[in-house]
Amino acid sequence: ASLKIVGDPEADDRYYELGLRKLDSDHAVELQKGGYNAYSTENGGVASTVKTSVVYHFPGAYEINRIIDYPGEDEFIAAGGQVGYGMGNGQGGAFCWDDGRMKDGRCAILGNGAFAVENVRSCVENAAAKVYIITRRKSLLCPRLPCWFCHQGPEPTPAWMLLNQFKPMYALGGLEDPYKFYAVQMGNDPHDVGIKQSSRFGIGDVTFLCLAYGLLEYRVDTLARCSAKTLHLTSGEKLEDMGHICKALGLIGDPRVDKLHAMTHKVGSMINGDFRRVLAADATGMDARRFTTFSAGPGACGMVKQWYFLHNHPWLFKEACNNGMMKLLPVHKKSDTQPDQPVYMTNVQYEMWAGGVFGSYFPSMAMCWGDEAAYKYSLIHTMHPVKKFFEYAKADWERYETMFRTHCKGCADKPKVPYPYTMDMVNSWFTDYNEAIHCHTVPEGPDDDFKRSTIEIYKKTSDRIQVDLIPNLIKEIGLLKSVKAGEDPAQSIWLNKIYELKKVITPSDPETSANFDEKQLEAWKDLVCDGFNFQVESIGGSSSTAFSDGGAWAKIMPLLTSKKPA
Repeated sequence: ASLKIVGDPEADDRYYELGLRKLDSDHAVELQKGGYNAYSTENGGVASTVKTSVVYHFPGAYEINRIIDYPGEDEFIAAGGQVGYGMGNGQGGAFCWDDGRMKDGRCAILGNGAFAVENVRSCVENAAAKVYIITRRKSLLCPRLPCWFCHQGPEPTPAWMLLNQFKPMYALGGLEDPYKFYAVQMGNDPHDVGIKQSSRFGIGDVTFLCLAYGLLEYRVDTLARCSAKTLHLTSGEKLEDMGHICKALGLIGDPRVDKLHAMTHKVGSMINGDFRRVLAADATGMDARRFTTFSAGPGACGMVKQWYFLHNHPWLFKEACNNGMMKLLPVHKKSDTQPDQPVYMTNVQYEMWAGGVFGSYFPSMAMCWGDEAAYKYSLIHTMHPVKKFFEYAKADWERYETMFRTHCKGCADKPKVPYPYTMDMVNSWFTDYNEAIHCHTVPEGPDDDFKRSTIEIYKKTSDRIQVDLIPNLIKEIGLLKSVKAGEDPAQSIWLNKIYELKKVITPSDPETSANFDEKQLEAWKDLVCDGFNFQVESIGGSSSTAFSDGGAWAKIMPLLTSKKPA
């Protein structure tokens, strides 16, 4: 409900006082155009406060419908039509699929993002006779099995490989080759392929089955106006006998997030450039040549790990600032390309730029993530083994086909449509992936030893991070009062340990840590005179690694011990 910075905003001893309010769904405020808001200040002020040193804010990106009204909506509704938003929390008027009006009806879905695709399924589940997606341009869709394959891969899946995996489903649905979509960016090499589109993939198989059964049609166009039971498109085409308009025109972030933080800008992920207030929300759009995931979850998890690491290693952040990081990080303000979005909402290009610059300053931070690649590979195959997932996807396809033939008008006598993927196809994807990525994966996934090793490596790495904190913590908090300003107590202990180990082989005075003293320097003059012998020993390494090579020291130590003066 509120956030207050206590103390100098630049001081290390500042903290944040958060005002909390209990959510009360029983007293939620009804919004002007439909929907409810349990966060409204109408229900009272701050109920309690909490003090904190850092704030990690994950407000979400899909909060408020992008409201667009079209001419003639009142006339369309007066003739018995329904107009509403098939997403969000009801702002602008919620769309209803399951009140019986959808049966044998005709619905137009405005938009072509992931939510538009989800609404196709909701319509046909309620026995719609025809669904149109009206969109300025077609966005790529992702079938279920390619989605599974991308998420199980320990390394990112190339865009060209995903598009090849899309092809059987696109052909079945009567769509053009996926390489022909506007989002696909081709280089000179057939493997130099990128995907850049303004919306995320709609993921699922049902949309393609709808296309195959004629339940769904695309119209690459825009809605100009409505009249009774009719949609008038900009091209001049009329869609008649229409009963429903489902708007899926995008979602925008919550402006209350900007207000809470008095946010004017972000520097990387930092709110107003504040190292101790960071924010992550699912960035808009897609722009990649390799895909690790289609989900926001792994990125959010990675952000928590990296910032937890940095907040436990603040000296690394200070060093990066001294080396000019803050001047190189991108700054995000109110966007010209997304003017209806709040400041905290960024696009994927900004996040990629910020992440690249930020990560380059903290190479040691990589250890905090653990072996994410091995973990992802192990996790997906443990929870969703390939044969089980394939059988489930195929059975779900057949379930929807039975639903269409039983409940959707005009589908009963149409020829059945077999599932376009086979296990042989999926097995071949692993072969292609291994050759392209130069790794070894199998359809059966990793064995139990690999899974155990993945967990053990993470535990050991985590323990190491904690142990490595000790010297800096001792220095930062001034635990040893005898240490003078500028001295490093951990380094002093380390040097003492080295001295104890090497004093038995150095001829200098035992009371010093020097390798040689003045007497020995004089004695060394004799060793460069004529009459002395020398011998050459070979070691299995280079000069740069000689002093860290065990075999080298096995030859050096006996020689030094035998030559030490009495």
